[in-house]
Amino acid sequence: MLARIRSVANAWPDRPAVSDQEGGITYTDLDRRSDLMARKLISYGVKEGTKVIVSLDQTAELVVILVAVVKAGGTYIPVDPGYPAERIRFVIEDSGAGFIVTRSEETHSERPVRRLSPQELASPAGAEALEGAALPAEAPKEAYVIYTSGTSGQPKGVLVPSANIVSLIEATEGEFKLSEKDVWTMFHSASFDFSVWEMWGCLLTGGHLVVVPRPLAKSPYEFCDLLAAKGVTVLNQTPSAFYALVQADGEQKQARLASVRLVVFGGEALDARKLSAWQERYPAGRCRLVNMYGITETTVHVTWRTVLQKDPGSLSKSVGVPLQGWEISIREPDGLPCRYGMEGEIWVGGAGVSSGYLNREELTRQRFVTDESGRRWYRSGDLGRMRPDGSVDYLGRMDSQVKIRGFRIELDEIRAVIEKLPQVRNAAVLVHDGEGGEASHKQILAFFEASEQVQADRIRAELKSRLPEYMLPARLIRVNGIPLTINGKADHKALLAGLRQPDEQEASPAAAEAAGHGGDAYLSIWSRVLGHAVGPDDLFFESGGNSLLAVELLSALKKDIDSTLTLRDLYIHSSPRALQEFMSKKILV
Repeated sequence: MLARIRSVANAWPDRPAVSDQEGGITYTDLDRRSDLMARKLISYGVKEGTKVIVSLDQTAELVVILVAVVKAGGTYIPVDPGYPAERIRFVIEDSGAGFIVTRSEETHSERPVRRLSPQELASPAGAEALEGAALPAEAPKEAYVIYTSGTSGQPKGVLVPSANIVSLIEATEGEFKLSEKDVWTMFHSASFDFSVWEMWGCLLTGGHLVVVPRPLAKSPYEFCDLLAAKGVTVLNQTPSAFYALVQADGEQKQARLASVRLVVFGGEALDARKLSAWQERYPAGRCRLVNMYGITETTVHVTWRTVLQKDPGSLSKSVGVPLQGWEISIREPDGLPCRYGMEGEIWVGGAGVSSGYLNREELTRQRFVTDESGRRWYRSGDLGRMRPDGSVDYLGRMDSQVKIRGFRIELDEIRAVIEKLPQVRNAAVLVHDGEGGEASHKQILAFFEASEQVQADRIRAELKSRLPEYMLPARLIRVNGIPLTINGKADHKALLAGLRQPDEQEASPAAAEAAGHGGDAYLSIWSRVLGHAVGPDDLFFESGGNSLLAVELLSALKKDIDSTLTLRDLYIHSSPRALQEFMSKKILV
């Protein structure tokens, strides 16, 4: 891995390596800056296997520091700085990290951990004394740890070897024609493993990595502008994010994204029907669409399939064939292989299988197994079946784990956090597919029994301090009791049957007041898009909204209220009352 980094820097020293909104650096700059930081890290005590948490916003600086940690022999643990303090504290204590690189003055933990600022690492002070210090010739055994949702109410860290990253690039660079001519985006948070592919896939093949700031990533219109301005050629997206981008691009008269030659999908199931507008505008000869199935525990990607406009509907569940060096086996509950066409658990073997879970020996033994032939496999918990041609159909999950907009979420973790609140007696958490099973309408619903005094807003505030934004339920619903099935489990059908549709729900006094002042149109559209009643001051993204639903809401508002509305207006004025007041002032002006 380190040899490839150096080789790229030597081959294309003056080519752009990483850029953000503040500017960019070349491969020579990247090599020199990361070398300096690596030497400083070593002087502080970082060595092979030292865990270094990196909790920084999405910038070019973040990328340089991640490279530096690997060059120093450390194992980086990316933690989104927007996570609740409680979650950051847990990662620090669970990982046993010796260092945290952050701009925050707080480390959020009583456990001793050395805080380093980006400025300290980048400062030239003391650089001369470190100039001759040797750097490790080999990359660390484990390059990174990414924490994923866990059933116990706490996340778990996945240890991924450096060799796996190199294997992933070697398995894809020929098929996807990755080269120094490519421009990639780092669209996803470093704490989400899709970013591992974006960052290392680009840097180890000599491409230009454009780091996308979080606010811009949430706006498909602004992201579309960025792709066009930077001439991006390789785009990696969850299907939900891409559908919103397709709509944003489609509203432009000109096809502005002709530079994009490869789109890689991952993170959730793909609905190929929603790609037709893109495929008509950017045909297969100009832009290749590739659907990939993958898991954090098996190094981002496992299988691939090129998606064609002429594909039959029978391929809708197909995630293609394993990457070179990866293996898939469909197994029965007892671990024996299934026959072709039979449904079973997807086991993944080969070059991408990670080292296991950090400090979770028992769980590692359960999920990472060795078969009779001596081959090591990861039991994914995903259901699938093998076709005669060796391709795989993905059929969903075997447990309470779900994927929403690419994020892997254990519903039991959310339930466990809710039930730990002193006011709550019992809870059930489920995913509601919403209207027509659309990915954009998929929402987490949490039902809870609690004392009369506690309000859903109080529960939501508590959850915000404990869970990342992507794990927060779209709706919190108080119930008198959690109905059970004959097997003693929460009866999801009964809970959903008790939900009233937006037009059946009683309006709150605040909602009635807003309606009386002309706000009923806004409330009606908000409720229709979100799938449940809202109040005039309910914020869109705290009521179950997401980037794709935001585009849908904007379209409805443009049609029924004002065609000049923009997505930026919606993001800034994100409640029905706020947007109505903004539009009233706009009309007066």
